[in-house]
Amino acid sequence: MEYLSLQQCADKILRLTQRMLERAQSQEWELMSVLELERGKAMEHLFRHPEIKSSMQVISSILFDVMELDKSCIELAEQAKQSMLEQLNSQSQGKHALSLYLENTG
Repeated sequence: MEYLSLQQCADKILRLTQRMLERAQSQEWELMSVLELERGKAMEHLFRHPEIKSSMQVISSILFDVMELDKSCIELAEQAKQSMLEQLNSQSQGKHALSLYLENTG
């Protein structure tokens, strides 16, 4: 199996995470999840790299940046989830009110 250098692999993970954040900011969740799967494969590749143990210092700042970007992605996803739950709750309340109205007008 051919390995990218640790630096190349870490840079790829950072680029994928940046693209994930862009997709999250535009609420393109399906595209974000595709990128997340690709990033997962790149991360597996990185942590199986034969030089990973001796070279963590080289890539630690990149991985820190990845974690910070990932936090932003998670926050945006949580906000979108909360918004959808609120919309569903509002719709449910509207249906319930309509149901009560129809029961009482008949």
